[in-house]
Amino acid sequence: MSSQSHFFRIDKKFVVLFITIIALFGVFVLFRSQAAEQNPNAPAVYLTPTDITYGANQTFTVNVRVNSGSTPVVAAGAVFTYPTNLLEFQSISFTNSDFPLVGRQTDESGTIKIEASRAQNTGLVTGDKYLASVAFKTKATSGTANLNLTTASQLLNDQVVNIVGANNLYSANYTVDTAAPTTSITAPANNAVIGSGETVSITASATDTSAVSSVDILIDGSVKATLSSAPYNYSWNTNGVSLGAHTIQSRARDSYGNTGSSQIINVTVADKTAPNVTLTAPSNNAVLKGNATLSANASDNAGGTGLAKVEFYVQDTLVSTDTTSPYSVSWNSTSVTDGNYTVYAKAYDKASPANTKTTNQITVSVDNTDDEPPTAPGNFRSTSSALDSITLAWNASTDNAGVVGYRVSRNGSVIATVNTLTYTDTGLSNGTSYNYSVVAIDAAGNSSEPRNLSASTSNLKIGDFNKDDIVDLGDLALLLLQYGKVDDAIDLDNSGQVDLADLAIFIINYPKP
Repeated sequence: MSSQSHFFRIDKKFVVLFITIIALFGVFVLFRSQAAEQNPNAPAVYLTPTDITYGANQTFTVNVRVNSGSTPVVAAGAVFTYPTNLLEFQSISFTNSDFPLVGRQTDESGTIKIEASRAQNTGLVTGDKYLASVAFKTKATSGTANLNLTTASQLLNDQVVNIVGANNLYSANYTVDTAAPTTSITAPANNAVIGSGETVSITASATDTSAVSSVDILIDGSVKATLSSAPYNYSWNTNGVSLGAHTIQSRARDSYGNTGSSQIINVTVADKTAPNVTLTAPSNNAVLKGNATLSANASDNAGGTGLAKVEFYVQDTLVSTDTTSPYSVSWNSTSVTDGNYTVYAKAYDKASPANTKTTNQITVSVDNTDDEPPTAPGNFRSTSSALDSITLAWNASTDNAGVVGYRVSRNGSVIATVNTLTYTDTGLSNGTSYNYSVVAIDAAGNSSEPRNLSASTSNLKIGDFNKDDIVDLGDLALLLLQYGKVDDAIDLDNSGQVDLADLAIFIINYPKP
C-alpha cells in the first residue's frame, strides 16, 4: 500500500474523530441547557414548576426539589413564603420522597417549613432529588404569587454542613388570573330597528389580560353561537322572529374560566315591508259621471302587522278612507268641474311607523254634461246554439263620447258586461227557450235602447248519451258498457236497468244526425 493511501486512511479517521467530538460537545451543551432549565446549578434548593398562570379557585401542586450535584447529602429542608391574599394552603405530601424521615411540615401564616432526612441504612444520595410537594388553592384575587425560598432552606452533607448558599435558592412565581374578559357589541347599534325577515350581522369585540378563548352571542338571553376566534361575527336571520323588542349581548370567556358580559343592546324587530295595493276602479281613461266608485285590492305581507287602511286620492286630494275589505269609496264627481283628473290609492299597514304603498296614477275624465246615450246595438242575433249554450252577436253602437261596453241580460237579469260584439251564454238547459237583451253603455254611464231576441238551446236526441248532438257509434259503446247496470242516463225506457229494450230504442234512433 502506498504512503499516499496510508495518509488518506489516517485522515479519514481524524475526520470521524473530529465529527464525533463535535457531536458529543453539542449533546453536552444541549444537556447543560436543558439541565439549567430543569435542574438549577448544584448545590440548590428549588421549586417547580415556575411561571404558570391559574384561574380562581384552582388547586395546584408545587414540588420542592434539591440538587446536590456530586456531593453526598443526608438531609434537606425548605422554607418559603407565599402571599395569603392570593393562595390558600391545602396540604404537604412526602409520598415518594427521597428523604422519607419527616422532621417538620408546617404552614405558619404564609410560610411553609419542611425538613426531612434519609433513613438509617439507606445511605447518602447525590444529584437531583424530590423532597416534598405542597398543594395550594388560588383565591378570587388577581396577582402574581411569589413563592420565595429563604436562607433557612438547607441541604446537609455527611458532615451535617449546609452546602446551599443564598444564591442557590430558586423560587417560583404563579400568576392568579381572576380578571374577567372585556367584551362589547359593536353592531347593531343600541335601539336599532331591524326589518322582519332581514339577516343582521351581530359583531362583538373581546379582550383579556391573558387570552380570550371564546365569545358567546346571546339573543334574548339564549346562546345562539359560540365563536372561538376573532372576528366575532354572527349572522342573525330574523325570519320568523316575533315582532317587537329583543336583546343582544356578548359573553367572553378566557382560558382560566373567567367570564365577562357586554352591555345589553336593545333592538326592535319591526314590519318594514310595504303592503300591496292596486287600483281596480275606475279604469284608466274612464269618463266619470255623478257618483263614481273608487276601489282597490290591498293586502299586507305575510307575517306583517296587517292592513290598516286604504286612502283614495283625486288630483292629490284625499277623497275618502276605507278601513275594511273590500276597499271601496264613492266619489261625487259633480264636486269638480268637467276635465281630466289623476286618481290613485295609498295603503297603510299597522306598523309603527306605518309602511305605505301608493298605486300608479291613472287619468280619468269627468263629464257631467254628457247625457246623450249611445245608439242601440244593431242586428242582435243568435249565431249558434248547443244543448247547454247559446252564442249571441250584434253590431257596434256609436256615441258622442265613446262606447265603453255592452250589457247583456237573460230573462230580465244582467248576466254580463263585455266590450266585444259577441257573448256565449253557457250552463243552460237543453231544448229551452230564453229571452235576451243587449244595451250599449258610454263612458258617462248613459245606456242605449235595448235590443231583444229569443233563442233556444238544442234538443237532446234519443240515444245521444255523450251529448255531442249526434247519435253514433260512440253512444252505442256507452250503452254496451253500461248494459245490465243501473244508469238513468242510458235507461231509455226507465225500467230501472239498461237492458235489451234500451238497445232496441237506441237502434231505432241510430244513426241520427
